[in-house]
Amino acid sequence: MNVKEIFKKLMISSKYPDIKKLNPLQQVLWVLEISFKELYAEALPAKTLSEYLWYFRIHIEPRRITNILNAARGKVKNFKQVDVTYYAITNEGQAFLYGNVDQTLIQDTLFSKDLISSLGKKFEKEIKQLNTCYFNECGDATAFLLRKILEKAIYLAFAKNGKLDKLKNPIDSSKYLGLEKMIHVASTEKAIDGTPFILPKTASELSGIKFLGDTAAHDFLYNVDIKDINHELSIVRVAIGQIAKKL
Repeated sequence: MNVKEIFKKLMISSKYPDIKKLNPLQQVLWVLEISFKELYAEALPAKTLSEYLWYFRIHIEPRRITNILNAARGKVKNFKQVDVTYYAITNEGQAFLYGNVDQTLIQDTLFSKDLISSLGKKFEKEIKQLNTCYFNECGDATAFLLRKILEKAIYLAFAKNGKLDKLKNPIDSSKYLGLEKMIHVASTEKAIDGTPFILPKTASELSGIKFLGDTAAHDFLYNVDIKDINHELSIVRVAIGQIAKKL
């Protein structure tokens, strides 16, 4: 029995949920679980996952699978990235696949439910646009929106803590500092709770997203790649999370 026949046989059995009723992340996990349990695979490249999904006429490009799984890390227990595009998941992923956790976690979203809640309604439009751009591999737009969310979060956090003047341009008080200087000020100034808006170590690692945001906005000859953004996602999430606590 070949791989395609195995998948089709399992699809109509009661052992697994109907793949057509699952969202993209669940569909990918569905194929991973079957591959590990029924085909005894240890790891699969995104390209193979894409081919297996197509057996059920579900088309998800390999790069989008990579993006979906990157976004899922930290939301699924014991979810491991083995290599650049190879993934493994332990049995603890079953609860996630079958929906025994908060369903909002399994949507195509770059930010966790807690972070989205901390940022509040003022960021709803940006986050919706960010998710659409990222999961459709629009690198330039994603880089711009990540930069905008970071900059806006700093501004609103300083405003709430009564320190907005610290972000104003010392030469022209009608203007505000650029993002690089904003980040520096956010790492040196303390909020009402006595802690920095952004921890100094975090601030020192944020140059990448500033560069990508600048490139997306000002360099019309270069297209920002989603792979470039993936390298910066973790630190950007951490930074925005730290600022969100001051909102």
